[in-house]
Amino acid sequence: PMVITKLVAAGATAIFIDLALTAESDHDEDIARAIEEAKAAGVEVVLPIRFRGGEVYPPGSQAIRDVADLGVVEFHNDLRYGWVRRAPVRKLTLSGEAYWHAAVLSVQNHTHDSREPRIVAGDLVVGHTRNPAWADRVYLHPVSEISIVDYDKPEEWGDQVQHRIAMIGIYGGTEDLHRTPDGSRYGVEIEAALAETLIRQRALQVVVPEANALAALIAGLGTALLGLVLPFRFRFASLVIPAAVLGIGVTLAMSGTLLALSPIVLAALIGLWCVTVPSINP
Repeated sequence: PMVITKLVAAGATAIFIDLALTAESDHDEDIARAIEEAKAAGVEVVLPIRFRGGEVYPPGSQAIRDVADLGVVEFHNDLRYGWVRRAPVRKLTLSGEAYWHAAVLSVQNHTHDSREPRIVAGDLVVGHTRNPAWADRVYLHPVSEISIVDYDKPEEWGDQVQHRIAMIGIYGGTEDLHRTPDGSRYGVEIEAALAETLIRQRALQVVVPEANALAALIAGLGTALLGLVLPFRFRFASLVIPAAVLGIGVTLAMSGTLLALSPIVLAALIGLWCVTVPSINP
C-alpha cells in the first residue's frame, strides 16, 4: 500500500502491479484503500487477471476487485524461435465478456481518456494513440532498456517516475523471464515495452496473407524461370530474385511492416531445386 501512495506522490500517471493477488491476505483492505486514494488523486491502478480454459481468475479480494482495473497479462511466443513477439490486446471469456490487456489499460489511464479502448478498422485506438492490430493482437516493437528503480527506495526515484506509467513486478532471478529478439527480458519489462510501443504508436504492421503469398510466388517462380534461361552451371545465380524480395522484406521491416520471410526462402529453394536437379532438367 505504501508503494502505491509513494508512486502517486512522485507523479506517476498510472500504476500497473504485475503481481497475482488471487489469494486473499490480511493486507487486502489496506491495498484496496491505497488504490481508492490513488483513484481520488487521478491515478488508476491496474492489476492482472489470469485466464484458464476461458475462465477468469481475478484478485481474491472483493474489495480490491471493486476499485482496481483488471487486465490480461498474456504474451504470445513465436513458434519457430520461442521469442515473445506479440500480445493479445483483449480476450473474451466463455460468456463473451471482454478484458483488455493490462498494458492497454495502463496507456488509457496514462492518457486520462475516459473512452474504452476499441478496435477501429483494424487499428487499436487508445486515447489519442492508434496502432495496427492483427486479429486482436499487437506485434511488439523491439524491447528496449527501461528505467528500473527499487520499489522500496523512493528516495532514489528522482524524476524517473514523474509523468510516467509505473509498473511493479519481479526483476532478478529466473522467474517470469522470457526470450525476445533483443535478449532475455522479464515480464514486467515486456509489459513496459508494450505500453511504450502503444504510446509511441510504433506497433508493427503485418501485411495481409495475400501479400505474403504473392511475395513467395514471385520468389519461387522467378527463381525457376530465371534458372531455366541460364546455363546449367550458372543457375544458382537465379537466387538474385529471392534475394531482392528478401531485401524488400527487410526494408519493410525497418519501416514497421512485417512480411513473412520463411515462405519466400522455402519457395526460392523449391524453385532452385526444380532447375538444378539433373533428372528434372537434363
